[in-house]
Amino acid sequence: MLPILPLSDPARRRFIALSIFALWSISIGVLAGYLAEIKFLQSLVPGYPIMRPITAVSFLIIGLAFAGNLRLTDRGRSALMRSVGSVLCLASAGILAAYLLELSTGIDRFVLPDRSSAAFDNTSPHSAFNFLLVGLSMLLVTGSSASQRVSSYLSLISVSGTFIIALGHLFHISDATWLISPNGMAIPTVILFTISASGLLVLNPECRPVNLLFSDTLGGHAARVLFPIVILVPTFIGFLRVVGQDFGLYGTGFGTTISVFVVVLLMFGLVVFYSQKVHAADGKRAKAEFELARRESRYRDLFDYSQSIISTHDVEGRMLSVNKTFRDSLGYESEEILGESFVKFVPEQYRSEYPAYLRKMVHEGEAKGLASMIARDGRVVAWQYHNILISESGNEPYVLGSAIDVTNLLRVQNELERTSLTDEMTGLYNRRGFLTLADQQLKLERHASTARGLTLLFADMDGLKKINDTFGHEAGSDAIRALAETLRSIFRSGDLVARWGGDEFVVLSIGADDANVKLMLDRIEERLEEYNGTSGKPYKVECSIGIAPVTLESNASFENIIAEADEAMYEVKRNRKSRREPMLMPRPALAIPSIHDSLSSC
Repeated sequence: MLPILPLSDPARRRFIALSIFALWSISIGVLAGYLAEIKFLQSLVPGYPIMRPITAVSFLIIGLAFAGNLRLTDRGRSALMRSVGSVLCLASAGILAAYLLELSTGIDRFVLPDRSSAAFDNTSPHSAFNFLLVGLSMLLVTGSSASQRVSSYLSLISVSGTFIIALGHLFHISDATWLISPNGMAIPTVILFTISASGLLVLNPECRPVNLLFSDTLGGHAARVLFPIVILVPTFIGFLRVVGQDFGLYGTGFGTTISVFVVVLLMFGLVVFYSQKVHAADGKRAKAEFELARRESRYRDLFDYSQSIISTHDVEGRMLSVNKTFRDSLGYESEEILGESFVKFVPEQYRSEYPAYLRKMVHEGEAKGLASMIARDGRVVAWQYHNILISESGNEPYVLGSAIDVTNLLRVQNELERTSLTDEMTGLYNRRGFLTLADQQLKLERHASTARGLTLLFADMDGLKKINDTFGHEAGSDAIRALAETLRSIFRSGDLVARWGGDEFVVLSIGADDANVKLMLDRIEERLEEYNGTSGKPYKVECSIGIAPVTLESNASFENIIAEADEAMYEVKRNRKSRREPMLMPRPALAIPSIHDSLSSC
């Protein structure tokens, strides 16, 4: 069921309120005229038909239905309109049947039972027919769009017929006895039928002429000016012609000529006036369209050729528009992007996060951060984005996205970070990288509930100076790389292995007890012996290693701990025998989380 009154339209509400006032005031005045036996209130003009009491009551009921449209809900308004329409249809159909069968219903006597005048009988047939049209219109105005259109046609027929009767009264058509006979339509009835049918047209959302009349467009303005002029001016000119002929001022031909000339002159003036208005409005519209097209072209150029990645998508993630930078970044054409879900261009491992992003956009209206995108050739690119939700009145909201491709920037940053933390010759951590990660690991160990202990190893290559002096610095560099690779292969991936400087190396082993450390030292010796036996080099790669435990309760820095391990290493050098046995210092038995978990937390 469709609504029958746009309650948000103040102009329509005012019209309905005035209609209710007119329906009730005139009807009550007519009924008061019967009770006080005042003829003027019954007809308004002496010698014209009078309004019947039942007709006045019917208009009171129509006013009640209109009042309900201002106060009740949609369901209540529809129910009231159908009820009143049904009553009017049944009553008017009964009265028309009584006229056809030449019966007297005496229905007015139920309204005013103390009156016995012959005038108190059926309402006029013209009024009964119009009540039938109004009743049907009230029934249909609560239905579908099609029935509402039929309702508007019935209301227009009622208005048109009533207007003809009004003209008949105005122009004194003496040979149309059906107009001025006692059973004719009274002038108050003509007024109230016009108001009733017009009110139904205003209540009907499918009535295009009324919708035009209440619109804020140039057409609506013209309709509000022209409708009264077209109706009232020709009517007034016709009335003057009739009055002039009645007083013998001119004959029929002269009166007709003057009337036609005045009407044509008026219509010509109206046409010229509104043609000029339409012409001026059309010029403004054309100028506005040209300016709008110019601005759209400018914004389109900014959109297409911006160095930023710009796109729009709806709140469900379907792509609406993309610029050239977007297409170039991912390697797709526009037809391959538009209409697709944005998640199609997100790597598989990140797609589960996409619904949360859409919810954030809808509820917060903004999202920004770093996003990974997958290009057509399979490359993963990084975008730094800032998206906002655009909500425009009368349009569906959409997301405006702006981003920059930071793939190369991140790659350079990662490379700079890597080179700042690693030794170029060996690929191990350098002094800075070791201290950074070792400090993080030490903090993690001190806050862990299951610490396993840390052990620091300091290694120094033996005989590097002799290798450099005898075989050259390139041979010395090869020897350093060989020792670095040996250390890397022996220790676990979670341990920190670094080149401290020159021919010195440092290792932070996590969770290794004395037995494990001794085993790793034996493996280093075995691996170096294996390398020296198979490398074919004219020199041997050898090293001395000092060990120092890391006490978590101590506040000693890693520099102090390394100095302690360095001293242990030199002690080993001084006391080295044919089989190296590094000096092991006492260490606490502590349990700590795995190095993998620790690094993941850093």
